[in-house]
Amino acid sequence: MGPKGKNEGSVQNVSSVAEIEALPETTDAILVSRLDDPKAKALERLRHLRVLYQDGSPTGLTDVGLAALAQLPVLEVLDLEYADAVTDRGLEALHHLPRLRWIDIGGCTLLSEKAVQELRRAKPALEIDGIAAV
Repeated sequence: MGPKGKNEGSVQNVSSVAEIEALPETTDAILVSRLDDPKAKALERLRHLRVLYQDGSPTGLTDVGLAALAQLPVLEVLDLEYADAVTDRGLEALHHLPRLRWIDIGGCTLLSEKAVQELRRAKPALEIDGIAAV
């Protein structure tokens, strides 16, 4: 799981907003079941979060939730696989994440080739998984 199989340490598994809210603010790696906008908003308080995986289920994550995730200052790994309600506008919010180094956008069917190219231009070192070479 994750970029090139790298071990991301201890990953906390959560499935509800209440479970996210119960996590220590120092949590740095998380696997969220059925990531959606309310859960993304709850994650926003985890200022040390570096690694965010989700379980790959079809999600209720939209651009609103992505805007919340874009507020995580040290986020490095972001799994958006099958977040099929995320659009180009949501992807643009990620341009300003200073440490983002890996993202999976496989199954994000509303993203255009242009938006992916713009993300590549904004973050040339970013590894983007889940798409054909663009």
